Amino acid sequence: KCTPPTKKLTFLGVYIDSTTRTISLDPAKAFELTLLLEKWKKKKSSTKKELQKIIGKLQWAATIFRASRPYVRRLVNLANSVQRQSHTVFLSNDDHLDFEWWIQNLTNLHKTTVFKCDLPPVSAYIQSDSSMVAAGGIFNDDWFHVSWPTDFEWDEKIHINDRETAALLLCALRWAHLWHGKTIMFMTDNTCTMFGTNKGSCKSKLAQQCHRELTTLSYLHNFSFSVMYLKGEYNIWADAAS
Repeated sequence: KCTPPTKKLTFLGVYIDSTTRTISLDPAKAFELTLLLEKWKKKKSSTKKELQKIIGKLQWAATIFRASRPYVRRLVNLANSVQRQSHTVFLSNDDHLDFEWWIQNLTNLHKTTVFKCDLPPVSAYIQSDSSMVAAGGIFNDDWFHVSWPTDFEWDEKIHINDRETAALLLCALRWAHLWHGKTIMFMTDNTCTMFGTNKGSCKSKLAQQCHRELTTLSYLHNFSFSVMYLKGEYNIWADAAS
């Protein structure tokens, strides 16, 4: 109400450009958040209340960087590990690495995001599947097969949801170099894997690590991705590979 009609607008720290149809963090807000993260990178502990404040800022920034939510989840788990807001939590090296990831990406990579309705159509469909003993993936006329006990020394304690998520990561590790500038659709017959990967957040530490590595690959090779559910009866090729 206080701003006349315009094609460029900053609202709640988000810069909206209707000409290029992109959104980005306001440079001043991004610089302020970067300085705050530099301080947090040097901290060894904090109260739950202080940690929740920085989590809130990162979740706000994650509305722009859609694939960045995996780099917030570990901090959320840390905050949830204590009950009272006055309780102290101790920051690990992994937490500091998450802060460093945010600093690098706020200042260097992917400062703008296109409107969701303008995302390019799907360029390729990737089928993946996993069982308790093996996993496999299909992309065009190429495929792979891994044995969990032999290749990764995983025992039966690893949950099937984690194995299905790891199968997506294995697909990206094998074919990400071919996906530059493309929109990739992973297909899985596991709903937990679909929801967790699309959301970028889950309780499993192993799945969280897979989400972070998958996100890093998407940045390095400049591709976007999402996951869709495919009934097991139609996921026959990946099922055969697993």
